Parts: sequence; C-alpha cells; structure tokens
Amino acid sequence: MGDGKTDDTAAVQRALDAMTSGDTLVFPKGVYSVASTLYVGAKGGDPKYRQDGLTLTGDGVGSVILGSFRGPKWYGEHCMDVFSSRTTLKDLAFTGGSAPADPSSTAFGGVNWMAGANFGTA
Repeated sequence: MGDGKTDDTAAVQRALDAMTSGDTLVFPKGVYSVASTLYVGAKGGDPKYRQDGLTLTGDGVGSVILGSFRGPKWYGEHCMDVFSSRTTLKDLAFTGGSAPADPSSTAFGGVNWMAGANFGTA
C-alpha cells in the first residue's frame, strides 16, 4: 500500500468507511493509487451514513492520492467525493482523474465537495 503500483482503492475505502465523526485518518508518505472515486464521510457514497468532522492528513507532497482511472465517464472521475461537513484535508496531494465526456463539466481531477459539505479548518 502506498507504493504507487498497487491498487489501494479497496483498502483506503475500508479505512474511510470505518471512520466516525471526529476521527483522523493518516496517510504516511507514499503514493496511493486509486482506480475509482473514494467516498469520504458517506459509507459507500450513501449520504444517509454521513459522518461529519473528519480529518484526512498526510506528509505534504510526500502523500499523494493518484487517480488511475480507466476511460472517461460522462461527468469525469475524481479521487475523492467529500460528503461530510467540517472535514479537513491536510498535507495531501491529489493528481490524476479522467476528463469528462461532457466538455462543459468541471467535475474531475482531485476532490469533489458534494452539496452540504464544506471545507474544515485546522
């Protein structure tokens, strides 16, 4: 995990799903390759299981979430969908993602803050 070659999607998503309000998830230095969008604050992307006040932290540019998606989707693909409010992403770098098939869409790349979510403060 974190070697930039192994698909870390399932392991990272399990860790995110195990979080409860107020928890912190630390990404040690490494490149975490993800093949599909990770859901933060909503188990399996289902907002009815919403957890607020989460913190995801890393080692600056040494902790990278690398989107290694296969082919474009209509709205593109991004590394994370954040559903929770008062969520902090700190010292993490995001790269990758796929371009959307709809050229007017900007929902691709790093992080997508979903309706009702807001940037946390640390």
